Formats: sequence, structure tokens, C-alpha cells
Amino acid sequence: SGGTLNAPNSFISIGWDGTGNFNQSGGTANVAGLRYGNSTTTGIGTGIGTALFVDGRLLPNTELGHLEVRGKEAEHRASAKVRADLDLDWVEWAAAVNEVLEAYHSLLWPDVFVIGGGVTENWQQFGSLLSSRAEIVPAAFGNDAGIVGAAMAAVQLER
Repeated sequence: SGGTLNAPNSFISIGWDGTGNFNQSGGTANVAGLRYGNSTTTGIGTGIGTALFVDGRLLPNTELGHLEVRGKEAEHRASAKVRADLDLDWVEWAAAVNEVLEAYHSLLWPDVFVIGGGVTENWQQFGSLLSSRAEIVPAAFGNDAGIVGAAMAAVQLER
């Protein structure tokens, strides 16, 4: 039997065939994550959406945007919406993102954080300000990762 797995804020919909084989069908926070063994992909925009990959396989239902960091949900502390609403400069906002990444790292110990979502359009402004014990890289397709993932899944379904 098969099914569908979803991560609410990362627009991920993954189908599986009942044997543990996954077919990706879109997601800002997951296209690049498949390239790394143990990674946390994080889409930052209006909220924060996440996907956790262990040995290159999606661990379902890992919605870390709602994880509490110093008394606030991560996405209420460090989303792009928070940056805009509070008129934070890139340094102030990156400090908040770093705090969230540190909380994620202390729980999960990923090898790499892949950052995607709407904020990637401004990677040159803030990418160098991010820090973690894990490697931090921008998603290869940035904010278009969901569209690219859906297209990749459609091509695979046609085969």
C-alpha cells in the first residue's frame, strides 16, 4: 500500500509505494536536500518550512518552523515576514536565523543546512552572515525549488 507524506509549511508532498521508495512531487525545502546524506533543508519566506533527510531519505513530518526557540516559534523569530515587519537589517535578521539554526543543530546534528525559499533572492546580502557548526548552502534552485521539484516528479512519472 502507498500513501502521501506532507510537511505543512514547506509545501512538500511525497508519495511512496509502500516499500520506502519516495517520489518527490515538489517543495521549496526539499529539492536540494536529496543531494546530501544528513541535511536539514529550510525554506524561509512568510514562514519557515523544513525537511529533514537522513542518509538521503526524507524523514516525514519534521515541521521545525514551529519549534520553540527562546519562547517563540522559530518562524515567528526568523522568517522573512518577521524581518520585514520589524524592519530588521540583514545583520539583525541573520542573528535571529543563526539562533534558529543553532537550535536545529543542537537537536539534529545535520551535516548541512540547505537554505531555500523567498529569501534566497537576497542570498548575497545575508548568506555570509549565517553561521553554524554545519555547512550552510543556498538551495540550488532558490525560491524555484518547489516548481523544479514538481517538474522533476512529472518527468519521472512519465517514464
